[in-house]
Amino acid sequence: MKSFSKETQLQIVGRLWVPLTSIVQNIEGRLLKKLEPQSERAHGELLRENPVVARQILGSVLGVKIPQRTIDGLLMETIAGDPVLRREWAGARHQDIKRNGRSELDTVSEGLELVISVVRDLEKGA
Repeated sequence: MKSFSKETQLQIVGRLWVPLTSIVQNIEGRLLKKLEPQSERAHGELLRENPVVARQILGSVLGVKIPQRTIDGLLMETIAGDPVLRREWAGARHQDIKRNGRSELDTVSEGLELVISVVRDLEKGA
């Protein structure tokens, strides 16, 4: 093969000098045609199995930012759909307000600290 420059590299095909880039493009085109059905199937599976990816692609195509769902948002959707859970959540929220925002774990922790301090005081006195 006679080499001129990267853009004008030629190769003999039959009796004609054909630019190498056109040969490469032809091979790429044929390869893409063969892989197109497999690619479409794989993309379809990806979008069906990963709704987050589908939402991101949709947002990108539309030019908008679609916010990701948070755990809190999912919980609130679940609670909103079930009257029993709504009542339980309301009761827990009411108790939380009564305790000035402290959780049950905070209350138990304070109780354990109190018990430990009493035991230490008893050990010192004994």
